[in-house]
Amino acid sequence: MRLDGLSCSYRSDRRDLVVVFRDVSITLTPGRLLGVFGPNGCGKSSLLRTVLAAVPSEPVGWIPQEFQESLFPALSLNGNLALVVASDGTGRSDPKQPSGSVGTSPVERVRLALGIEIDLSSKPRACSIGMLQQAAILRALASRSRFLLADEPFSALDANVSQRIYRGMRSIVQTEQRSALIVSHDLLSLRAVCDEVLVIPGRPFSTTRRSGMAHAVIVPVHRPTGSSGADGDPEASFLHLAQNVLEST
Repeated sequence: MRLDGLSCSYRSDRRDLVVVFRDVSITLTPGRLLGVFGPNGCGKSSLLRTVLAAVPSEPVGWIPQEFQESLFPALSLNGNLALVVASDGTGRSDPKQPSGSVGTSPVERVRLALGIEIDLSSKPRACSIGMLQQAAILRALASRSRFLLADEPFSALDANVSQRIYRGMRSIVQTEQRSALIVSHDLLSLRAVCDEVLVIPGRPFSTTRRSGMAHAVIVPVHRPTGSSGADGDPEASFLHLAQNVLEST
């Protein structure tokens, strides 16, 4: 899905028009993950919510930045997950899943893929922030929506947990040909999970060159294809390209 000409602005308390971004175009490709990175206040979350509003007819797996507030406190984590899975019509096992996993529920299948080990019978008040964020990630992916939109989905995860989440999320998106748009303030997290990253130097911004606006650029993520060392240091190369975009304003 290609979204062209996205814009976002609002009226300040003084009624001045404040432009966040203008003429932004992005493509959400099946099987690929697009990251969004930039300094605080540049409009990353605004872009994500604009994309969410632009696809009203499509079911979306949504991981909000305020994930704690998105869970019903009176229900267990399992109960919260069941609401989303049932409303999506996915209470049955997935007909596309591997033959050896017949009868596995969508929640259990995604939980295993992500390596999530939290007790889903617990209620939110008995869980740590990291556990709640894992539940929010699990809920979004178990819905089996074509699009995954995530706002700071790794902010509360421990390092060892986040590595499993990165691998599992990539595998699910690629295998099931979903499209993902992920906002994060952590560039290395985005490099670990995404195929490319939209780097936003500042605000207001655009993906086209416009006078008086920061030029947001998509930076590809290159991963080593072998052990010969011919690819050099892909992480250093990625960070160098991203830094050049940030310093271009």
